[in-house]
Amino acid sequence: MDEYLIEIFCVLAFLVTIGVIDFVTEKIKPGMRRWPVNLAFIGLAIATNPSASDHREAIALHFQSKLSYTDDKASAAARGLASAMFEKLLTTMVKRENFIVISFSRIEMEDQSKCISVGVFGNVWITDFRKSR
Repeated sequence: MDEYLIEIFCVLAFLVTIGVIDFVTEKIKPGMRRWPVNLAFIGLAIATNPSASDHREAIALHFQSKLSYTDDKASAAARGLASAMFEKLLTTMVKRENFIVISFSRIEMEDQSKCISVGVFGNVWITDFRKSR
């Protein structure tokens, strides 16, 4: 259950955001039909939900930024080999879970599964999955 805390938090945050939009529109113009605003917000979330390739690209960029590079030819060859291996690992071990308005990427290793990225409104955020919960 602990591994799903990030997903639960994000879905709750999304629902709270809808509630805040509903509350603000009621305060601005009482009696206004609020469902069009909420529907537009949900439609925007659906239309901009990041794809699996967006998640993989964000994860790859995150880990590449953590590596230190030198400019010699040996390290260039090693980077190329490491990049190819990393791409293969991403496609086999990282799975995207799509919840229409929000998506998560989970890495599956042995009998464990950890959330490593959260995607909503066209953005992907990398979580600190190294921490044990």
